[in-house]
Amino acid sequence: MQKKFVIGILIVLLVVVGGVFLWQKDQKENQYSTTPTVWSQAGDYEIKEVAGQQTVVTNKKAGSYVA
Repeated sequence: MQKKFVIGILIVLLVVVGGVFLWQKDQKENQYSTTPTVWSQAGDYEIKEVAGQQTVVTNKKAGSYVA
C-alpha cells in the first residue's frame, strides 16, 4: 500500500516538474517574438476628407484606415 502511494507521488511530482519546465521553455521562446515598430514618414501617408465627417488615411506601407 505504501509503495503505491510513493509511486503515485513520484508520478505527480514528475508531471508537475515537466509542466514547469515546458512552461519556462515557452516563455523564453516568446520573449523576443515581438514585431519591431516601423514609423511612417510624412511621404508615406495621405489624408483625404470624404463626404460627411469621415476621414480616410491611406498609408503606402500599412494600407487604409477610415476614421
